[in-house]
Amino acid sequence: MVYTNLNRIQFGNGDVSVMVSMAGTRKEPQAMLVFQNREPTKIGRIDEDADLSRTKLGAYNPNKDIAMLFSKPESIDCVISALLAVKKATFGKNNLAHIYLDEKPAID
Repeated sequence: MVYTNLNRIQFGNGDVSVMVSMAGTRKEPQAMLVFQNREPTKIGRIDEDADLSRTKLGAYNPNKDIAMLFSKPESIDCVISALLAVKKATFGKNNLAHIYLDEKPAID
């Protein structure tokens, strides 16, 4: 769920749509991901070799959605590496949940 009032996105229920988009100009493009609320559905993924030239228009509403914009590919690589690291630390074999987390959740 996208909680713009809390600056927070809660993943895991299939109720967040991740829209691939672009912003900026042709000379200075920005890669853009838009996170939007949707009805819960199966959690999916976008294949690396997906044909992104087949576009479907969507609308970004800054009052309801959250956007991530990247002006350099290295920034995308940084976020990917952080996501992979936290995935391993939280859900991987020999994860670190016992170090970081109490039995009672700190955030609801």
